[in-house]
Amino acid sequence: MVQPVATPTHICQLWYCARCRRNGNWAEVVITDIIERIIAIRLNFAALQRLHLLDEDAAGWMADATGRDPIEHRNELVPSTRAWLAEDPAREL
Repeated sequence: MVQPVATPTHICQLWYCARCRRNGNWAEVVITDIIERIIAIRLNFAALQRLHLLDEDAAGWMADATGRDPIEHRNELVPSTRAWLAEDPAREL
């Protein structure tokens, strides 16, 4: 039996929109003991403050933006991206 988590887990994923045919859309997937919701987000400093995990594609985008290797610096991607976004509050990925 799966045990519910005490607090929701927020995961950032990249997705393709079939309607507008655009890649590079950001989604926030919120999970407790089930998938609670999937919402489109703008990936900015405020959104990154909520996120716990990144999918592989999102990690690649963040690595490119911050100039860090996604494998070598995998544990530093979220903090370094937060710092990069904090430098300019209007900046988004």
